[in-house]
Amino acid sequence: MKRSVCVAGGGASGMMAAIAAARAGADVTILEKNDRPGKKILMTGNGKCNLTNLDMGIFAYYIEDGASPVGRILEQFDEKALIELFKELGMDVTVARDSYVYPKTQTASTVLNVLRRALKEFGVSCKTDTKVTNIKKESSGFSIETDKGAFFADRVIISMGGKSFPKTGSDGDGFLLAKKLGLSMQPDYPALTALICPVEGQRMISGLRADGEVSLLIDGKKVFRDSGQIQFTDYGISGIPVFQVSRFASALLWNRNKGKKARRRIEAAVNLFPDMGEDELFLKIEGQLKRFSGMTYEEAMTGLLHKKWIEFFGKRLGLFSYPDAGSIPQKTVKELASELVKLSFPVEGVKGYDFCQVTGGGVDLSCVDEHLQAKAYPGLFLTGELLDVTGKCGGYNLQWAFSTGYIAGTCAAE
Repeated sequence: MKRSVCVAGGGASGMMAAIAAARAGADVTILEKNDRPGKKILMTGNGKCNLTNLDMGIFAYYIEDGASPVGRILEQFDEKALIELFKELGMDVTVARDSYVYPKTQTASTVLNVLRRALKEFGVSCKTDTKVTNIKKESSGFSIETDKGAFFADRVIISMGGKSFPKTGSDGDGFLLAKKLGLSMQPDYPALTALICPVEGQRMISGLRADGEVSLLIDGKKVFRDSGQIQFTDYGISGIPVFQVSRFASALLWNRNKGKKARRRIEAAVNLFPDMGEDELFLKIEGQLKRFSGMTYEEAMTGLLHKKWIEFFGKRLGLFSYPDAGSIPQKTVKELASELVKLSFPVEGVKGYDFCQVTGGGVDLSCVDEHLQAKAYPGLFLTGELLDVTGKCGGYNLQWAFSTGYIAGTCAAE
């Protein structure tokens, strides 16, 4: 007789869990509160779905505990296994920037449609518009309470996600369910998001994009840095490198707002010339100003800086007060060079769940074994964003969702 498996939540990890369990011979039902599964996948990778990364490893996940089981979990179903599975399901992939893996079509809808087709191929029943409200352990399985009545299954997989992009249905229901079950939780917060850090003259540089390096400093100590294209907005800074460092600021700021953390000084330092040292940059600027002596500061700096940066630093450092670029004091030129390699943005907040890519915090990994089975509830599994694991941008969070879903689904069917 087939084992019955119920998957609560039809996102990336939930669909993968259902496919894996059905392929392993289980009778599988997905309970999804939206009108169709997988809506959030359409938003990943700017609509192209960066589903994994060939440069995979524990380094890509924000882990404070060296004994974390994340590596051991990922090894059970890694990026190569994921790519092979998608090929088996009828989807080819392509690689960009040496390691970023996308569907060959470069569209997220392809990934979603392939997963939906696989659900149909393997006979998974999908009950949509069905919200799970409670799960109870019974003597011979689990009862799953929903707004459409109760269901029963031998095994249950909770794949209800976190809180990022709540308009897709990720509104924290999974966290509430985990709390009802008494599972240990880490405080949740928006992760991989933009930083709110206005500075004087912010509107002058709003809309600018620049390749550079972002460092996050807490009480003056650098805790993380990343490089890439930085976007300057009317509220602060955004872009992939900002997302990568934001997790540390968000964890402090979000919990500070809840009164759980002491106030600490948080800054983002932007280096607009990461390939050049401050002294070298000073000599370059000084040479530019001397070469175009007799012209204005703005004329002299054209070609070295975007006109918006010329205006921003000109007003910031009083450079427009010098009619001749060659007359700008050496001390002021050094200040300009210093600002260009470590422009400080005091961080006042982060963009919330409507804008963040993933949710930080969640169910503590100590609550589950290496197969994602809850230690307190044999037969109950947890996957994806519901767990307290956050990866960097670049396909690492989707790999975590797919890996945990596949492992949980396969083991639940045994």
